[in-house]
Amino acid sequence: MTPHAFNVWVGGWSERAQNEVERGMSMAWHGAAFQRAKRLPPLNKVLDRPAKDEPLPNMIRSNRIMFSFICRSHFLDANR
Repeated sequence: MTPHAFNVWVGGWSERAQNEVERGMSMAWHGAAFQRAKRLPPLNKVLDRPAKDEPLPNMIRSNRIMFSFICRSHFLDANR
């Protein structure tokens, strides 16, 4: 594994770990808020999903990273 590939891998792992921490914090906060609520809000307001045509920001970033990695590896293979 090249140093660049390793760096990309570590960056992706770090981002995934951060997302898991944020998800856990969100679940704890919502669990406590729902416990105190007298009436639960409608589920569609709680989930607040993005539109189907709107890609997620992290997905766009990770796709760009993978695309640049693939382009560089193909470029390096073609020059050998």
